[in-house]
Order: sequence, then structure tokens, then C-alpha cells
Amino acid sequence: NGPRSTRFVVWLAVSAVIIFLVIVVVNALTDSPLPELPARGPADRALFWMTLGLSSLGVVVLLVLVGDATVTTMWFVDRLKDGRTVYPPETVARFADELGPELREQACGLIAAYPDQRGKPDAVRTNTILDDWIDARLLAEHTAAIGRLIIFPFIILALMVVARSRLFDNWEIGGSVLAVLLMYLLWSIALAALMNFSAEQARRKAVSGMEADLRWMRGAGKAYEGLIGTFEDLLRDVRTLRKGAFAPFFEQPLVQAILVPLGGAGGIQLLDWLLYARAQ
Repeated sequence: NGPRSTRFVVWLAVSAVIIFLVIVVVNALTDSPLPELPARGPADRALFWMTLGLSSLGVVVLLVLVGDATVTTMWFVDRLKDGRTVYPPETVARFADELGPELREQACGLIAAYPDQRGKPDAVRTNTILDDWIDARLLAEHTAAIGRLIIFPFIILALMVVARSRLFDNWEIGGSVLAVLLMYLLWSIALAALMNFSAEQARRKAVSGMEADLRWMRGAGKAYEGLIGTFEDLLRDVRTLRKGAFAPFFEQPLVQAILVPLGGAGGIQLLDWLLYARAQ
């Protein structure tokens, strides 16, 4: 859409400027030119420069798109933390169906947003008892989809490192190329870490809200008596949710993504070293 396209163009231009400045500064500090292309003849050299330029542009485009999706998700998580979400009746009914027909009507009943407002004659009833639980479920599903995107730039980074191995030709990774790759890596790690941190804050907010709702239901009389046991199970599910940004450490997209370039680069460098040692 229009806003996303505008952000993409702006951040693509900003990224290009930053990358150019990094290359210039690193080359000036290390007093080293760009790595020489292992090409014979002007035609091969032109082909190499063209493919390198296109692949580098593709990496920057991919990083900008994934970064935009991650930042937008972080903005969405922050909105969930600001207050209590008001969901359409159709959405609430869809989640209430999972509780069974006996509890569906109680779960879909409209209440005031916070326990201290309930029971007052002028209270605005726009929320339901399932709001925080739906928040957590929605966040887990959405971050699971975004988390898979974060891995793609790391796969490209691994390929860029592997492709410059001397197993294939007389390639080398110069200081400027290494600096740009490191910048890519740190940028992606920062985005993923911030998203996971925001998600955990949203989970704590959802748990706190559900605990307050549970205390209120226990004192609300028979109206919610049948829902208390099920609601305790829902609260337990939110606390132990292990999907998306709530996954265990080694199942986090961030950790898996970091292992991709390290594993690819480490494996190819080890093979390169073994072949070099055998040649000696």
C-alpha cells in the first residue's frame, strides 16, 4: 500500500547512503581497496560486477522489507500494551466457540474494560472477558509469521560469505565487505531482539489483566461461576505459550537465524582450511 511503499523507498535510500559511508570510512581507515574480482577479461569482469550489484541490492531490499514488517509488528505490540482491546463480536464468538456451547454466552457477554468500572450504572460495556486471551493468541500467531521472515536475511548473509570462499575461486572478503555484512547482522539481531522483548511485555500485560479478571469473576456471583475453571486454564495457557515470540530460547527465530550464517560460514571455512592443510 501507499504508506508501506513510501517507507520502503525512504529506508532503501537511507540504507544505501549508510552502506556507502561505511565502505568509504572502512577503506580510509584500513587503507585497502575493494577486493579484486577473480575474473579474466572485461566481459567476465562486467558480468561479475553486474551480478554483485544486483545481489547486493537484493539483500538491501530484503533487509528493508523484513525490517519494515518487524518494526510494524513492534508498533502493533505497543498498541496492545496501551490499553484493553475491543474486538468485534464475530471475533469474540469465534474464540468463545472453543470453550464449548455451555460457556459461549458467558464468554461473549459485554463488560466494562477494567474491574473497578464494572457494576457502575454508567459503565461503558464494550469489552469481554476474553480480550487479553485473544491478544496473546493473536500475538503468538502474528509473531510466528514475522519470525520466519527474519531468517531469510541471515540465509542470504550465509550465502554471501560462502560464495566468497577460496574453494570456488580466488575470492577474498575485504574489510569493507566484512563491515557491511556485520552491519546487516547487527541490524537484523536488533530488530528481532526488540520484537521478542516487546512481545514478552505484552504477555505480562495480558497475564496481569487476566489475573484481575479472574479475581473479579470469583466475586461476581453465579453469573460467571461456571467460567472460572475454564478461565484458569486459559490463564495457564497464556503463561506457558510457546509459539512465535513466546517460543523457548533455542526455538526463537532470532537464535535460529544467527546459527544460519555462523553454521554456513563456519562449515565452509573449516572445509577450506582442511583442503589447504592437505595441499601443504
